[in-house]
Amino acid sequence: MSGQELAWDLPRMAALLGFQRPCAHALSAVAGRGWAAEVTAELSLTGSALSRFVTDLMTWGGQEYGFIELPDELSGISSAMPQKKNYPVLERIRGMTAHLSGYRFDVLLAQPATPFANMVEVSEEADRHVATALATASTMLRLLTFVVENLQFRAEPMRAACAREFMGGFTLANRLCLRDAIPWREAQVVAGRYIVDALDRGLAPADIDPAAQAKVAAERGGRSPIRARTLAGVFDVDAALHEKITPGSTASDAVKAVFSSSRKP
Repeated sequence: MSGQELAWDLPRMAALLGFQRPCAHALSAVAGRGWAAEVTAELSLTGSALSRFVTDLMTWGGQEYGFIELPDELSGISSAMPQKKNYPVLERIRGMTAHLSGYRFDVLLAQPATPFANMVEVSEEADRHVATALATASTMLRLLTFVVENLQFRAEPMRAACAREFMGGFTLANRLCLRDAIPWREAQVVAGRYIVDALDRGLAPADIDPAAQAKVAAERGGRSPIRARTLAGVFDVDAALHEKITPGSTASDAVKAVFSSSRKP
């Protein structure tokens, strides 16, 4: 029963309707719903990635971190804690990402165990929420775009958080390996033990202790020629950024390159 008995110009008809080409087989045209599964799959994957991105923003926007700030138009307060600034728009966006995965499964679960034919179960029920999925994704992206355009990063709290952590542990291990000829895996252990010892004694990264570092290195069969000045630079936040030299790293030039490439059409 597939096909027509009139000589339709199918390529022209497809072009007029905005399609690239007609379907190769008439039965596939009326029975196949792979396009719906593919579209909702892409929306689901996009939503999953954006959910993780928005979760980071929600964490960074909390009072404990205070890394980001959004304008009052995108903010709210808690009825129980009026001093607390909330960003419900982020919660709304993340909630929409969950719907996208739901619409994806809605399309998939309605198709198995059905005949490959033009059926209401597949053509209408399975595709019932495809338009809703597209509308949800559109709304979600508009909201997220508005958030990103108005997002402000608070440099000082971010810098302070980095300064509290021993971010230079990786750099220290590299220097022990490259300058002191300590095997890489041993260098990692030495750097880690130095940091654990400093934490146990309540020291901050700025409270350098070359003697303790040399002791740990000696216990592992090595020696440490790293002077106090060099060791201090290991845990310096700004210096750590410049230590990175590979593309895609946190170095200023690398970050600028990423932004530049993302703006290209």
